[in-house]
Amino acid sequence: MTREMLLPTAAAAARTVSLQNHLALVALRQGQGNIDLAGELLKTVYLTHLLRDPENAHATLENVIAAEQGLKGSILDAAITGKWILSEIDCQAIQTVLELYDAQLAAVPVHRIVAAKARLSRILEGGDFPNLAETFRADN
Repeated sequence: MTREMLLPTAAAAARTVSLQNHLALVALRQGQGNIDLAGELLKTVYLTHLLRDPENAHATLENVIAAEQGLKGSILDAAITGKWILSEIDCQAIQTVLELYDAQLAAVPVHRIVAAKARLSRILEGGDFPNLAETFRADN
């Protein structure tokens, strides 16, 4: 493995990813969302889940499930009404997950992030997003 793969994401790259995620949330919060923004945020939620710290996994899981449900609800509502709406509670849940992901980018080695992205790609090849709440219930 290269030195870069063993280190966390470079600060400039992490800032770019963070800015994209936070701007997507702002757009959704203001009713200016679209399926692409919601989908990218949902992918970030899943990556945060895949990169979670085993010692704090339960708290992280609660946050990602709340964010996942908020985003999926928004996508379903938009499909029916044509309007992108997120409640303040959903926005806060997503914001919490984005902050966790920002911290992960600053601490987790790049090779783990690459592996998590590859794993998520394989999961999404099935054509649908997973359901973390159901997965959690099935595992317990």
